[in-house]
Amino acid sequence: MTAEFQNLVMRIVKESGIAILDDPDRCKAALQHYSPEGSKREIRLLLIGLEAECHKALLNSTEPEETKKHLVQELQDEYGLTQTYAEQTVAIINAAIHTPERAEKAITAELERAAKAGDPRAQYELGRLYESRGNYGEATRWFTEASKQGIGSFEQALQEDLSPLIPQEAKPTAARDPQDCRQKPQRPPRNPNR
Repeated sequence: MTAEFQNLVMRIVKESGIAILDDPDRCKAALQHYSPEGSKREIRLLLIGLEAECHKALLNSTEPEETKKHLVQELQDEYGLTQTYAEQTVAIINAAIHTPERAEKAITAELERAAKAGDPRAQYELGRLYESRGNYGEATRWFTEASKQGIGSFEQALQEDLSPLIPQEAKPTAARDPQDCRQKPQRPPRNPNR
């Protein structure tokens, strides 16, 4: 299967959602609409993989490499595919369901779950993730939560030039230091739980 076809499958899943893989007829129609002439074999192979529910097995797998091997063997035994075609079919389905966007969403969801449960490291990492995306409001929220539990600190945020993340009301008001042209940080109140 070509890289062009793999990108097309990934695009269709991204635009339509992963549920399109549960509806082979809808998936086939989308593929036929967007794919170039001459992709009939690739479409047929993908539909065989969907009929075998490879996508469900890969999504629910705790051991992805073993699952891939098992699926390749199943496609050979049950559907008569050559090893090469079976491997390509599994690879395309795997790529479609594990796009970088989907992986990022899964990581964010896991961090949010742990952060909301009170894990200070997850709160700090979630703050860093939001900061990298430019969502300073959420970043500040999670840095503040982590800081309350002793992870990260006001001073550390200033040292790392993350001052835009500091809530306005928490910014120090001391006079400027003529030596470095920065405001001197004021220590936040000590955490009584430490």
